[in-house]
Amino acid sequence: MAVEPMSVRCCIAGGGPAGMMLGLLLARAGVATVVLERHDDFLRDFRGDTIHPSTLELMYELGVLEEFLKLPHQEARELSAQIDDRSLPFADFRHLPTRCKWDAAHAMSPIGGVGINLAIQDAVAAANLLAEPLRLGRLTTDHLRLVQRRRELPTRVTQRLQVLIQRRVITRILSGADQLEPPLLLRLLARFPVLRRLPARLIGVGIRPEHVTTPAVAVGVRDERR
Repeated sequence: MAVEPMSVRCCIAGGGPAGMMLGLLLARAGVATVVLERHDDFLRDFRGDTIHPSTLELMYELGVLEEFLKLPHQEARELSAQIDDRSLPFADFRHLPTRCKWDAAHAMSPIGGVGINLAIQDAVAAANLLAEPLRLGRLTTDHLRLVQRRRELPTRVTQRLQVLIQRRVITRILSGADQLEPPLLLRLLARFPVLRRLPARLIGVGIRPEHVTTPAVAVGVRDERR
């Protein structure tokens, strides 16, 4: 098969959720962009299966939320931890300060399922900071450092919280210890509903949520999968 030459301003390697979001935002902002992906689809058993309120908010800002929610999905307005025969609620998404209050987190995965949403937040931040210098042909490594500095804190805090939960809660549960006593914090969250708003905020919105600021100057996006 003959290879056709292509000239673009930005080439994104990988068509996962973050790559596709970044490609969409850059193309929408008038940057000639191509996303490279060798697979037509990917398994949803371990990635791309969790949509948090922060990501739904971005879908709303892009004007695609209504169509997005027509896709088959499951809703989870509250999260609970199952320890032995006890179900302990610890996060309530119904009080989040977003415009998507009616539809909270979807199909939650272990430790908050924040991976895809953190990646999409990274993509939005990258598009916000890089679209204009890319479009003008003035991108430098200093612009890339701006993206790293902006997203480093949310990533470190999120990963630290995940490690803490893994060590303090999940590892104990998986060890198979008899009559496992839930941690004090989990018991407090189960007892006092108002406290569940904080974990919901950390999981559903995250640290430093991003918003789309790139302009919509181009609307045509081509799918050239072969």
